[in-house]
Amino acid sequence: MKRKLSLTLQAGNYSELLSFLSIEASHFRENLSRSRKIVDYVRQKTGGLNYWQVSESELSFIYAVVASMKPEIVVETGVGPGTTSYSILSALESSGGRLLSFDLGVDYGENVPSRPIGFVVPAELKKRWKIVLGNTRDTLPANIGSLGPPDIFLHDSDHSYDHVTFELETARGAMKDRFLMLLDNCDWTNATNDFAMKYGYVTNRIVDDMCYIHP
Repeated sequence: MKRKLSLTLQAGNYSELLSFLSIEASHFRENLSRSRKIVDYVRQKTGGLNYWQVSESELSFIYAVVASMKPEIVVETGVGPGTTSYSILSALESSGGRLLSFDLGVDYGENVPSRPIGFVVPAELKKRWKIVLGNTRDTLPANIGSLGPPDIFLHDSDHSYDHVTFELETARGAMKDRFLMLLDNCDWTNATNDFAMKYGYVTNRIVDDMCYIHP
């Protein structure tokens, strides 16, 4: 029996985002349906343990938006077990895009066994994946554009106000003109709203505590 997806999107935010990305709602819903296999695989690989990964609803959304948008370059900060990395790389299969990830290279989670970062990602998906280790304060400015201007930037590292602001400001200078930023735990500080207000960008909470920003 097929498992029902738990993803819920706020209707207004859903339509606004798809309009900006020029994505048909029906196409996006098809990719949401396909994300079921991503969620099932991640559940099996993590064994239900808490590695501080994003929620299953957020994971489904990430897959659907990347698969629908077909970006050339995606950048993420914070790999951990690699659940978002796996979702993004799977979504990039059809478009041939690449993923650039930044991580501290340390263990994540609560009462979980020590595992290598990105252990969820299978070998066959790693050919289009580059990982840079270290604090993004040191690594992000010099490396964010190493694969080319990103279409999508996903923040899921240190969620303090100063660090979120630093990553968003750094990413802004490297992104394509038409870009999308996704932020997990966006309600922990006012960094997301302050950044969007500073530049006149659109920001909305889309699912659970994940927000997006775009021009």
